[in-house]
Amino acid sequence: MEMPPRSRAIATQGASMKIAFYAPMKPPTALSPSGDRTIGRLLIEALETARFDVEVASSLRTWSGTPDPARLAAFRNAAATEQERLLAAWRGLSADRQPDLWFTYHNYYKAPDFLGPAVADALGIPYVVVEASYAAHRAKGPWADWLEEARRGIAAADLIFSFTQRDEIGLKPISRAERRRRLAPFLGELPPARPSGSSERSGAVRLICVAMMREGAKAESYRLLAAALGNLMHQDWTLDVVGDGVMRSELQQLFSAAGGDRVCFRGRLEGAALTEALNDADIFVWPGIDETFGMAFLEAQAFGLPVAACDTAGVDEVVRHGQTGLLARETTPDALAATIAILIRSPDLRWKLGNQARDHIAAHHSIGSAAAMLGRELTALTARR
Repeated sequence: MEMPPRSRAIATQGASMKIAFYAPMKPPTALSPSGDRTIGRLLIEALETARFDVEVASSLRTWSGTPDPARLAAFRNAAATEQERLLAAWRGLSADRQPDLWFTYHNYYKAPDFLGPAVADALGIPYVVVEASYAAHRAKGPWADWLEEARRGIAAADLIFSFTQRDEIGLKPISRAERRRRLAPFLGELPPARPSGSSERSGAVRLICVAMMREGAKAESYRLLAAALGNLMHQDWTLDVVGDGVMRSELQQLFSAAGGDRVCFRGRLEGAALTEALNDADIFVWPGIDETFGMAFLEAQAFGLPVAACDTAGVDEVVRHGQTGLLARETTPDALAATIAILIRSPDLRWKLGNQARDHIAAHHSIGSAAAMLGRELTALTARR
């Protein structure tokens, strides 16, 4: 007998809860690195740490950089086909092999979740979203239909986990308070502590930034950083730029004009190469324009680097001004330059803030704490169902 919608309990008592994981913006299996891929993979790791059985349900990507009506229609059609495929596959399995919960990462107007709400409803299982956001100002204009698709999914969610206060505030008009939770953004295993004596190194102060080189907010941050460093030519510094993308050629020219041979473009680094670059640095510099919170800020602080950034968007969710870094109150070249200059001139302050940054990440942004919260909340949700 088919179970009623949204009420099927875990089929086998004592068995691991089975979770269907989905990321409409970028699947965790994607080949190109990005913050979204990293967060998707970390969420899966946290869920598995909480002893859930996780399966990536679909690799259907519904992200669009433009509000093209034809693309929206194509996504709807592709999602309908994918829904049929998933339901046919799962309904052919015994109840103890079907998913107990659908878990979507990042549902918003540029990447609506066309799959989760419909599939969860058809299977009678809870629907959960992490990092949903609702941009009410898009309700009128070319993105209106895309926003409505995202809104329907968010409104249908049994639980919504937000990484930032900014997102949680935006969700208030379309979701009930008892369904909203805050989940601190988190990292996996922390790197080893920075080598002793790093604060006593002589020579130029080594700055580093790590970010993709693409149009939009990332390019705006790069331009702001270049302008700020152009105001600091009287200071002794070098900059390693880690990242790659379609804007690389333009940005290299920009930084060449601003900093000359002080700036080294390292390209995309991962693994041991990125670890070495971060360990060799003294300050992590990045404006953070329109960052939800920024995984790079978390990673830099985990390496014991103090941060120089702007107090914009969700940066202050993960960088504590005066405790783990310094935040410029204005998003201007002069303000950012003044903030960076303080850290360049103060090795003791750099060392203090860097140590506090690492301790802060360990205490508040660990995968263990995320796994504990997800395990507690998702288990309670299925029990209520």
